Amino acid sequence: YRIVPLGLDLTRYLSINGRSGVLRRYLRLDDHVPLIGVAARLVPIKDHATLLRAVARLSGVHLAVLGDGPLRKELEEFARSLDIADRVHFVGWWTNMTYGFADCDVVALASRSEGTPVSLIEAMAAGRPVVATNVGGTASVVDDGVTGFLVPPNDPIALAEMVDRLLSDPKLGLQLGTAGRLSARTRFNIDRLADDM
Repeated sequence: YRIVPLGLDLTRYLSINGRSGVLRRYLRLDDHVPLIGVAARLVPIKDHATLLRAVARLSGVHLAVLGDGPLRKELEEFARSLDIADRVHFVGWWTNMTYGFADCDVVALASRSEGTPVSLIEAMAAGRPVVATNVGGTASVVDDGVTGFLVPPNDPIALAEMVDRLLSDPKLGLQLGTAGRLSARTRFNIDRLADDM
């Protein structure tokens, strides 16, 4: 038996060099506003509620929720109950993820379970540092402390602390983002998949 890891055409993500401004203009956010991104269906297993609790602990930080699903109204209400509705942007389905990731300072994922998280591979290819829960196959994508940070599931405090660490230290974010891009390009690109097959 031979395991053949996922391989994706990452060309458009690898071509990103800095912010695009597209998502930030859509959200009406200035360049200096700290922005976390999450790209996931709004379903229980993705545990957006934990991410919202983390955002509530981060003063002035905004969250772009790229995706939609049956929990949208419930999550919008939860954001209001946490008094962060003005900082949480439910974008819905966002078709150009290249520009979406480019405008985020950090990409986060608070899932309770994962297979191989494609959104993290794409975010890393775009040079974004990531913070994700250490569940399922996430550790096979994110090298903790090297390409991003892994935190326990259902732990908004740990999630907030790691996001804050990246936002407070742009050099660290750049370091992890650069390492993540190299990792995504070498480990999860479509040419490697073809060679393996």
